[in-house]
Amino acid sequence: MLGGAFAGQAGLLAVWAVFGPGSLLVRSLMVTSVGMLLGCATVFGALLAGAPPAEFRGIIPSIAIMPLLFLAVQSPVWLLRLAVGGRIVLRGMEETASPANPRQFSIGDLLVTTTLVAICLGLAQLAMPAVGYAGQPGGGPFWSVLLIACGIVAVWSLLGVVPSVWAALVARNPGPAVGVVGLLAVLLTFLASVTLRALSGGPLGGTLFLMLFLFQFGTMGVLLSALLPVRYGGYVYRKSPRQPDDRLP
Repeated sequence: MLGGAFAGQAGLLAVWAVFGPGSLLVRSLMVTSVGMLLGCATVFGALLAGAPPAEFRGIIPSIAIMPLLFLAVQSPVWLLRLAVGGRIVLRGMEETASPANPRQFSIGDLLVTTTLVAICLGLAQLAMPAVGYAGQPGGGPFWSVLLIACGIVAVWSLLGVVPSVWAALVARNPGPAVGVVGLLAVLLTFLASVTLRALSGGPLGGTLFLMLFLFQFGTMGVLLSALLPVRYGGYVYRKSPRQPDDRLP
């Protein structure tokens, strides 16, 4: 459950990175910095708690992978915004709030995005010696493993973060919606257990199912406990109104 709580915090940062106020550059730098601080605090907190320092010598350099994984967390949330052009607004102010740019991305935003991706890839490369792939041609399996990890994180975000945003800010009745999210957590836990069992080729006990369920429960618990107060504070997620087409026929 503790791991799920950390994942839920990453999901909240992703929601802020996509829907928060300010420019894309400011939001991205802010949430990435906060995410890095949380990751560093976790590692050094374990050190202060008495964990053997030798166990963390390889973990500390691997913190450089976190920004790239955080981009993977954001990707499904960005797809939600790009698909429906939505924003979080004060209830009753949907019509008077300034409409969002229907293009969603300006040329400047695209430049910022590509620059951030390049920086995250460069930082991830710094972690290559820590995981034992330095000196191998093309980094050995480092990039393929990292790509698979980013894909898993993106799928988790699609099936965990996005439904939580829907239940807390989109659904008309958040109570039943939270119940649906809970059932989804059970279903995802079952599917993950079946997948891991198929990949391992052997039976996996109920302990793994319980661990996966607690992870998913912790993730959605953190997300809903933070987003529902936003909902009851008067904010909801609404599609951006379409701007009239002023072009001549």
